[in-house]
Amino acid sequence: MGKANERTIGMAKFYRLSWYEFAKKWQALMDANAPKTIKLFKVSRSGKGHQKVVIKSDWKSEQGYEPIVRSTSEQETENLKGIQKFQFILSQFPNNLALRKIAQKRELEMLDLTPEELKEVEEAEEQAQRLIEQQSQAQGAVTSVSPMQQQMSTPQSQTPSDAEDVARMVQELATI
Repeated sequence: MGKANERTIGMAKFYRLSWYEFAKKWQALMDANAPKTIKLFKVSRSGKGHQKVVIKSDWKSEQGYEPIVRSTSEQETENLKGIQKFQFILSQFPNNLALRKIAQKRELEMLDLTPEELKEVEEAEEQAQRLIEQQSQAQGAVTSVSPMQQQMSTPQSQTPSDAEDVARMVQELATI
């Protein structure tokens, strides 16, 4: 197993080089045989097709292009590093809701969820946030009652008078 991994690692540089050369050749062909317009098609995950007409000046550059060839494992490690950075930043700003939402969105993008699943997860998170806010507001309303308001809300017959307090203290002292 170890030798197979070594061969794979050794082949990776040649594999990457071949894709780089392929991209350069494709660019040269496109530059030499550039049509006036190109129709681009994209199919969304829901199966709906989208078409866009692109003219030559939209995609062609005088400086040219430099291809970037990366393996999927390199892309995944870059994504993980980005999420780790977000987690560090979130620990520095724990109360920043906008930053938390952005980090959660990027984390969910890594999972390759369908749009329906992504929407379901986001709705559940929003519902949980609303529930937490309602609970905190309810607790805030209960704890925000001042002692003066509590005293005013208790009936007068239950509040002891000063004379009763003194009499009770005298009895306690007499028993000592």
